Amino acid sequence: MPKLFTGLNLGPLEFRHRVMMDLPFRAGPNAAADLRRLSRTLVGSVVIHDLGPSIEGIGQVGAARTALAGPSLKPAHGHRQRSIARIRVDLSDPRAGIRWKHSATWVRDRGYDGVELDVSQAKAAVAADTLEELLGDIPDVPDRTRLGLRLSGRRSAEVSLPEALALARDYEVAYVHLTELPSWTTGWPSCRRAAEIRKAFPGVIVAAGCNRVAAAVHLVEDRWADAVSFSLGDPRAPDLLSEFNRRLKAPGPPRNDPL
Repeated sequence: MPKLFTGLNLGPLEFRHRVMMDLPFRAGPNAAADLRRLSRTLVGSVVIHDLGPSIEGIGQVGAARTALAGPSLKPAHGHRQRSIARIRVDLSDPRAGIRWKHSATWVRDRGYDGVELDVSQAKAAVAADTLEELLGDIPDVPDRTRLGLRLSGRRSAEVSLPEALALARDYEVAYVHLTELPSWTTGWPSCRRAAEIRKAFPGVIVAAGCNRVAAAVHLVEDRWADAVSFSLGDPRAPDLLSEFNRRLKAPGPPRNDPL
């Protein structure tokens, strides 16, 4: 069985396999039912709930988030599914630290299993020390064993990837979630840039945007990525889910290899 479909231990979190589902935030009358259905889609998976910008706890969007969290998390846990809340923080905002603390507390109080700090869409160039302040001042829950960091892999990204990876390593975040890297090909793990990223952050790397099962298997088998994610908003998501489930149910000896 490919390593992609074996277990992964991430600090206090244990996953049945290494496929994460990325769920864009949606509000509406059918949103809660959609989330409950998703909890049965890929058993033992991780669903990353993209909650958008840092949470203020007020207003219509804040109320929609609160309404969705309760009815979606309980059935997800019943199906051995972990739920991680993604919070997007604008590092150019002078109140970024306060907003991040407020958001992390909201995530804790709603019962999410972890939180992902998203700085992949920074609006302006910022100094690395702004990110360091956020990573160095984590609220009591979740602590760093439940903290992920989402970064853009574009060479023109506002947040310097080498600097951000060094901070993620130094502050021992649970995982780094990389987006906007070149299309995954069989040659990526052996190219120079891939090797530089892997060397800069030897911890758990999640490769975003893997919308082909073969590419996902290859990245993990080559030990460049430890897990992959794909968006449930991708038109190909139904076919991906079907293929992932088929592979997960295929007979084979159990494996739970170390990272």
